[in-house]
Amino acid sequence: MLNAMKQEYCLNSWKKPDYDVLRRDCLPQLAEAENTGDRTAYARILIEAGCRFYDSHVGAELPYQTERYVCDVLAVRDYGFSMIRLDDGSVIAVLTEPDSAPGQCGIHDGTVILSWDGREINEAIAQTECIYPGCAFAVKSNEDVYRPAFLAAMGGDSVTVTFLDDSGKEQTAVLPDLGYGCGRLESFCSALDYQAEVLANQTNDFSIHSARMLDSQCGCLRIRKEHYETVSDHIALVRDGYDPKLTEFYAGQIEALKAQGMQYLVIDIRNNSGGFNCCAGALVSLFTDQKKLLSSFGYEDRNGYHNKMDEYIFPDGRYKDLPAVVLVNQKCMSAGDALAKYLGACENVTLMGYTASSGINQNIGGYIYLPDGICMRYPVNLSLSEEGVPLIDTDETRENRIPLEAVIPMTEERALQLFNYRKVLDFNFDDTELEYAVRYLEQNSIPE
Repeated sequence: MLNAMKQEYCLNSWKKPDYDVLRRDCLPQLAEAENTGDRTAYARILIEAGCRFYDSHVGAELPYQTERYVCDVLAVRDYGFSMIRLDDGSVIAVLTEPDSAPGQCGIHDGTVILSWDGREINEAIAQTECIYPGCAFAVKSNEDVYRPAFLAAMGGDSVTVTFLDDSGKEQTAVLPDLGYGCGRLESFCSALDYQAEVLANQTNDFSIHSARMLDSQCGCLRIRKEHYETVSDHIALVRDGYDPKLTEFYAGQIEALKAQGMQYLVIDIRNNSGGFNCCAGALVSLFTDQKKLLSSFGYEDRNGYHNKMDEYIFPDGRYKDLPAVVLVNQKCMSAGDALAKYLGACENVTLMGYTASSGINQNIGGYIYLPDGICMRYPVNLSLSEEGVPLIDTDETRENRIPLEAVIPMTEERALQLFNYRKVLDFNFDDTELEYAVRYLEQNSIPE
C-alpha cells in the first residue's frame, strides 16, 4: 500500500509524507496484529497511517462494525467530562455529568482545568494527537481546537486532574475511568461539527440546496454538496466550468428570499462534502464581476507542476453588493473548500466559523483494497491554482491557505451553550454559529 501511494499519491512532493517513518512505525505493529489475528488492531493501524498524511482525502474506509471497534480502541477512556480551550487561553470542562465522579469532586461545566496526570494542561494538549476514523486534519489550527477533547479520553484506569474550584482555589482529584470514551468524544464532535446536520434533520430538510428566512431581514442558503444534476454537472466540467443552469437556480433561490424582505444573506456550507468545483463556481459567479481561474486539472513531472485543463468563474455579479456571510467548519471539504475560497474573496462576503474549512481539493482516484473489506483511498489527480501549485491543500507546514476573515470567538458563555451535556444527549443543539453570523450581519450590514 505504501509503495503504491509513494508512486501515485498526487501530493507527495507538496506535503512530503515520510514513508520511511510510516514503515518503521506501522509494519511491526501490522506483523504483530497478523500473528495474533487481531483484526481491530490491524484496522486501527491503517486509520493511524491515513491520519498521518494530514489530508481528509486520504484514509481507510472500514466496514461499520470494524469502525465501531476501532473507535472504542482509540477513545478508550472516559472520566466523566470533555474539555475545550477558550479564546482567553483557559481550558474548561464541558459535557460534564453532574452525578458522576467529576461532579462529586466539584468539576462542572465551566471549571478551569490546570493539569492532566501531572502535566500542565497546555503542555498535555500540545502532545495530543487526534487519531480517529474520519479525522485527518490538514489544517493544524483546526486540529488544535479538538485536541483538548481527545486528551479528555486519554489516561489510565484513573487520571489525576488539577482544577480551580468555585472559590478560585486549586484542587486535585483522582477520577476513575468510566468506560469507553468514544461516546463523549463523538458528542463533542457532533456539537462542534454536525449541529447544522442535526438541525436540518429536525426540519426534515434533506435537500442538497435549500433556502429559508432566518428572520425578517436575513436569509439563508444551505448547500450540503457541490452537485446539482449529474448530466449538467459534467457538461459544465467540459465547458470550462460554465454552468448557467445552476447559476440561475441559485439566483432564483436568492430572489425568492429577497421577495420575503431579505437584506443580507448567510451561505451555510458547514459539512459540505464537496463534488464539482464548477458547481462552486456557479454560485460564486453571482457575487463577482471579474472572470477568475477556478482551478486547473494538471500533472507533475520532474520539471514541476503543469496546468492542463482550466475551469473558470464566469462573472455575473448580480449580488456583488449583497452583504453575506459564508459559514464554514472543519467538515467543509474538497469542492466545498473551493466554494469557501472564492466566495470569501468577494468584497461583500465574510468567511466565518469556529474552524476553517478542511483544506483539501485534489481529485480522488486512488483505491487500494485490503483484507477484511477495508479500502485505502487517496487522490491521484491534481487540481492546480493559477500560480501552478496545488489549489487549496496545505503543504507540510499544515498552515491554512483559506484564512477566516472572522473567527467566531469561543467564549465561556458560548462553550457552555454549545457543549451542554443534556442538550447534546437529546440531540437538541443550539446553533451558536448561525446565531453569531446573523448578529454579525445585523451589526455590519445596516441597509441605507
